[in-house]
Amino acid sequence: MLIDNVTGVFGSPTLDRALTATSWRDRLLGSNLQVSLPLAVTWYATGNNIILKGDTTRRCLHIRLESRREAPERRTDFRHPRLLHWVQRQRHRLLPAALTLLRGYTHAGRPHQDLPGWGSYDGWSDLVRSTIVWAGLPDPADTRHELEATSATEDVALRDLVHGLAELLESRGGSATSSEILAELGVEPAVAHQLRAALQEFFPSGRPPTATQLSNQLGRYRGRLVDGACIEQGPRSYKGIRWSVRWPSSEVA
Repeated sequence: MLIDNVTGVFGSPTLDRALTATSWRDRLLGSNLQVSLPLAVTWYATGNNIILKGDTTRRCLHIRLESRREAPERRTDFRHPRLLHWVQRQRHRLLPAALTLLRGYTHAGRPHQDLPGWGSYDGWSDLVRSTIVWAGLPDPADTRHELEATSATEDVALRDLVHGLAELLESRGGSATSSEILAELGVEPAVAHQLRAALQEFFPSGRPPTATQLSNQLGRYRGRLVDGACIEQGPRSYKGIRWSVRWPSSEVA
């Protein structure tokens, strides 16, 4: 599956689910019939300086092509000018070479390469990625560092959300419902700049979120550590769920 010429921010919860799933259940187009089908797909996406959104980042292996030429499409001094044709002609050499590397690593007992884990892709990482490193080549996962640096939009918004919420709740005894949070923002339009910036990022329509929407957003990031702090969900009352921000690391200390 090739998603070509991506522009802007790329990623969504639906795509994230597809990238890690082995089957897909959905309604058949034009009917009410629910079907479940295998999802054995290799996904590719291309684009110029793509910015990935949220959890899509950790699901991608980054390949960056950088020409350093003003008009790379005019280049003619390639080692293999017709690359796809060359690969097809040389398949009888390239495929056995790749399989020989895998066989060599397996024959050696698949020695541990001390690589950081790659959640949801452990099987590929333990065999293919480890084989590449065992052969003396760089860790393919190192390319994700650049992706993480450029996919900071949601991380910045989350940081603003946690710190902004902590600032707002400090004057309310440390906790509040989503309705109370929105009411506080409405009464004091000149305060909680970080929290307002986060809400503008998460709700770009320009309209303030409803209490339910805000509660769902806070619940999405509940327990996720940011600078040692995290959003905490409290008990539900007739007024709704009470939200707070705590610092688990300081509690452990």
